[in-house]
Amino acid sequence: MLDDVNRAKIVITNYHAFKLRERIELSKGGRSLLQGRGDELNTLETEGQMLQRVMPDLMGIKNILVLNDEAHHCYREKPGAAEDDEEDLKGDDKKEAEKNNEAARLWISGLEIVSRKLGITQIIDLSATPFFLSGSGYAEGTLFPWTMSDFSLMDAIECGIVKLPRVPVADNIPGGEMPKFHNLWEHIRTRMPKKGRGKSATLDPLSLPVELQTALEALYGHYKKTFDLWKESGMRVPPCFIVVCNNTSTSKLVYDYISGFQRENEDGSTTLENGRLELFRNFDEHGNPIARPNTLLIDSEQLESGDALDDNFRGMATDEIERFRREIVERTGDQRQAESITDHELLREVMNTVGKQGRLGEAIRCVVSVSMLTEGWDANTVTHVLGVRAFGTQLLCEQVIGRALRRQSYDLNQELVKQGWCWWYRKYAPGDTLLEGLEKEAREAKKGLWADPRPVSPWEWRKRTR
Repeated sequence: MLDDVNRAKIVITNYHAFKLRERIELSKGGRSLLQGRGDELNTLETEGQMLQRVMPDLMGIKNILVLNDEAHHCYREKPGAAEDDEEDLKGDDKKEAEKNNEAARLWISGLEIVSRKLGITQIIDLSATPFFLSGSGYAEGTLFPWTMSDFSLMDAIECGIVKLPRVPVADNIPGGEMPKFHNLWEHIRTRMPKKGRGKSATLDPLSLPVELQTALEALYGHYKKTFDLWKESGMRVPPCFIVVCNNTSTSKLVYDYISGFQRENEDGSTTLENGRLELFRNFDEHGNPIARPNTLLIDSEQLESGDALDDNFRGMATDEIERFRREIVERTGDQRQAESITDHELLREVMNTVGKQGRLGEAIRCVVSVSMLTEGWDANTVTHVLGVRAFGTQLLCEQVIGRALRRQSYDLNQELVKQGWCWWYRKYAPGDTLLEGLEKEAREAKKGLWADPRPVSPWEWRKRTR
């Protein structure tokens, strides 16, 4: 059987590759000149040419097996109903639904081309969230009809496979019956910048809405306690605090507020405004950029710009960069590629190694992001999440929070119960008197979860919300 597996032809590609590309690049004027008064020029590649480009090793082979990763983005929207759904959505939610539908259309259409031209034996979809998205024409959260097995985030929380999330039950902002931190975006969205980093250039990071500043400082206060506990216990990497923003303008403002920035004066000089959250500062007390940033800003514009990492970071991280170069050589056998690492690749490596000792991202304490947390990020040191955007879709909630809840270890740990951060689940350990006693002590001392006068267990919460 191993010999048969070794003879298999495997192609790994991104669904974006299915988009038909221009065979020749023409300016608008050049196209008009060549076309003259004749029929419109068709310079797009054909379906066959696209397949030759994307999967040359599979040309001439029939009965292909397809494995779709993150397959919740691959579906055919319900005819007519999708447009009605999008009309009900507004603002960023509507734009996100349109983007999801466009991606799904491209992916499923590409597979249909493969099926017509080469033939597909079977498609196996893999996803932690196997349901229709908002704007698809189906009720959001409806499981795909072809789903064989689903293990939801709530199931994982109940079974202890992931960390136990906590939500705000109070805040220190007066007024209102419900804590504003519980639904922060609704209270600040009209005062936040619109999409596009250029639009935030004239805005002052220190003029963020007071509710957002207070939320950042309150969550940071709890992070600092966690940071000190990790340090005392001998952990060699810091906990990670993540901020998920609605667009790049917001993320840049939040990043500057947290990590510090240079303010340009009228005479052309600059003055340092150091970060308001000390552990996340990227400047030292003398105003110099620190060699290894504590806070990382991640978004598509930054990745494309190539100016995300400064020379100091590259210089101080020489050993880790060389390790990454060696990994590229081992993976591709291409020495030249390893010697020409771009900032784009380096930044991705930093992001992908957050919380991993001895790697580029080990020192990162805070990540300010637009959407990089949704797929492909497997950090397990996340302890705090602040959403500076609408979390109105089930997909966003499950993907972002699911990424943040990954545990560092799955070993049984009585210390969690002792410190009040874990429930004694009688269903699975009915006769464990040690766990029962530790939970009782934590309750009486009001430690961890028990600081809340009326804590709700995951299984009780689920019963109420069903």
